[in-house]
Amino acid sequence: MIKELINILIIDDCSEDRETYKRLLDQNPDYNFNVVECETGEEGLGICLQGGIDALILDYMLPDIDGIEFLQDLQKFDFQGVVLMLTGEGNEKVAVQALKEGAHDYLVKGKDLFSSFHRIIQSAIRMNESNLKRKRAEAKLKYYAKELERSNKELESFAALACHDLQEPLRKFMAFGERLSKEYEPVLDELGKSYLERMDKAAKRMQNFINDLLQYSKVTTRTNTYEIVDLNKIMGEILEILEFQISRTEGKVLVDDMPHLEVDPMPIRLLFTNLVSNALKFHKENVAPVVKIGAQKDGEGCWVIHIEDNGIGFDEQFIERILKPFERLHGMNAFEGTGMGLAICNKILEQHNGSIEITSQPGKGTCVKIRLPEKHPKEETVQVSPMII
Repeated sequence: MIKELINILIIDDCSEDRETYKRLLDQNPDYNFNVVECETGEEGLGICLQGGIDALILDYMLPDIDGIEFLQDLQKFDFQGVVLMLTGEGNEKVAVQALKEGAHDYLVKGKDLFSSFHRIIQSAIRMNESNLKRKRAEAKLKYYAKELERSNKELESFAALACHDLQEPLRKFMAFGERLSKEYEPVLDELGKSYLERMDKAAKRMQNFINDLLQYSKVTTRTNTYEIVDLNKIMGEILEILEFQISRTEGKVLVDDMPHLEVDPMPIRLLFTNLVSNALKFHKENVAPVVKIGAQKDGEGCWVIHIEDNGIGFDEQFIERILKPFERLHGMNAFEGTGMGLAICNKILEQHNGSIEITSQPGKGTCVKIRLPEKHPKEETVQVSPMII
């Protein structure tokens, strides 16, 4: 069985005492110890601040500082290792103060040191093992989060660059197509006009696809800024944005009183714009869409906002599928869109510690329920998710 390696720092200006501690450590059957030595408190603090020290054997009387002052300085830097303080003379007042300042135990140097030393340092390290493992796991997590954030930034830059490079030739393609349609329409037969129309529709789908991809990349890697937002105001802005779509479909959007939530306004506006737009878009033929929006508090510090429509609906077996990027249930000619809207909504809700629930029946409409916390947890100010290209 491989024994765990424990990094021990011995701070003592007496070389004989340091050798004694090392011999005692060598006799411990349960651990391998990597021992670092120094003689002064200043040097010891410097080593501790570099990180990686699991346990500290500290002499009370050092040339430049006493052990209590050392512990007080150490606490300022959130040292998480085990501390065992030793002194040449027993002093109950000093022992109490040492324990108060963060030492795990206090020993007097002497003939009984051998039996006490093993018991105390082993029990202290075992007591602290879970904390040490947690700290190491946190360090790994921070490293991976930093790497993920760096990778996401690179991917966002790549997505922006790729979208820009794709848009430039696409704009020319659309411009020349429009020029062909205007200047050569008299000499084109019906088949030629059909080709131009199909070409124009394909170019617009590509343009929408590029814009949605760029939008998804921005939402995925965005650092959120939370504030108290009146959803009534957000809904009012959304209805203005969707005014043409509402007019074109002869639809109605009925909004009840909305709550005030602590959210990031930009993505939340995008979330509800997508959901209301979908409710209007997927309507029955020759039936004007009616969209009802309401909100109820759930008693657990969250609000449930529902968007209900009288549209075409769909089979609920496809719910998981439509929440993924680029997924569509209908052909491109049936309804416009790229299949990114609900994927963007899902990502925004993840960043807000929210959730989405969808119920639907073919021919009977769809109800989307959004659950959002009234107050955003302060410890979760940034959400980092792997970006999908």
